[in-house]
Parts: sequence; structure tokens; C-alpha cells
Amino acid sequence: MRKLRLSAGALVIAGLGAATAPAAMIVHDPTSYVQLVQQAQTALDQLESLRNQAEHGRRLVETLDEASGIEDIAALLEAGPWRSALPDAAIFDPSEAALDDLGALTARARQLRDEQRLFEADPKSGHDQRLEAAGARAARDMALAESLSAALAQRNAALASMDDALASAPSARAVLDIQAQTALEQTRLANEQLQLQALQLAQAAEARAIAQAQDERAALARRQRMAAYAATFQP
Repeated sequence: MRKLRLSAGALVIAGLGAATAPAAMIVHDPTSYVQLVQQAQTALDQLESLRNQAEHGRRLVETLDEASGIEDIAALLEAGPWRSALPDAAIFDPSEAALDDLGALTARARQLRDEQRLFEADPKSGHDQRLEAAGARAARDMALAESLSAALAQRNAALASMDDALASAPSARAVLDIQAQTALEQTRLANEQLQLQALQLAQAAEARAIAQAQDERAALARRQRMAAYAATFQP
């Protein structure tokens, strides 16, 4: 009987020990802990990025109210001599050779013609007058080429200044103003290219008209010689 009571007590103690053993053990998962730390760091990084974006937006809005400081460049581009460098296509007129209606090119064209002149044309000689007209056209074209070349160099200098200003733009407002001015200059350049094409077409038409007139004069002279020969040697 005593043995039975001891055995029962031992079983109770063993059962209690078995029941309390799991409750006394604490299990740690290092992987889960690392993931929690990473998630927290990612959230902090995202918050910092949002804060930087908000700060950048605030500074951008503030700089839009600042002066751009490109007034001098804009004035230089607006008042540049290339604005009047392209004459009207009417200067290419095969029926005229005057150097009086060339606008700003008149003085230079006259100077070039005087420098190249080798003789004084007889006003009564058609041949001399045609030579004089050809000389005037050559002087006109040389003056035009000089004017366009000088205007191109000055415009390139102004555009280089614009590039420098864009590279060192102090604010977003300055960048926007320079970009707007650049777009305007591109539009003007496209229009001036069309003007140059019109001038080239007018110059080519003038050359063809002059060549046609020479051919017609030669044909007329040949006809007159044939008529004179017929009147002299034929009964």
C-alpha cells in the first residue's frame, strides 16, 4: 500500500514537471527581428525622401518669384543687328542695277563697287551699261554676304552668352526664362531660314532672267546680221 502511494506521488510530480516545462522556455526568432528592423529603416528612408521632396518643392516655389537676371541677354538678342540683316527679295531685280534701294547695305555696296571699278561706263552704250549693272549686282551680293556673316557671328556670341547664363542660372525662374528665350530664338531662326530660301530663289530667278536676256540679245543680233546680209548680197 505504501508503494502504491509513492508511485502515485511520483506520477503527480512527474506530471507537474511535464506541464510546467514548456511555459518556462522563451523562444527568440532572429530572422523576424531583422525583418522588423529592415521594415522600420525602409519606412524611415521613405519619410526622409518625402521630406526632401517637400523641401525641394518649397524652394522651387520660392525661386519662381525671384528675378531671372537675363534682361541684358534678352535685350542683346532683341536689338541684334541680324534682325535687319536680311533685305527684301525685291533687291534681286534683273531690270535694275541701282545701289540706292538696298537699305543698310547701300553704303557698303557703293564702296565695294568703287573699289572694283576699272572704267567709267558710257551712258550711251548698252554694252557698257550692262557691264555696270553686272558690277553693281556683284557689289550688292558681296555687301549682303558680309552683312550676313557679321550678323551670324554676333548672334553666335549672343547665343553663347545664353548658354553660359543657363549653366549658371541662379534660380528656377532664370532657367524657365532662358528656356523660353531659347524657344523664341529657334522660332526666329526657322523664319529667317525661310527668308534666306526666298532670297536664294529670287537671286536664282534674277540670274536666269539675265541669262535669258543675253540669249535674246544674241538671237536678235544674229537675226539683224542675217537681214543685213540678205539686203546686201541678195537681189
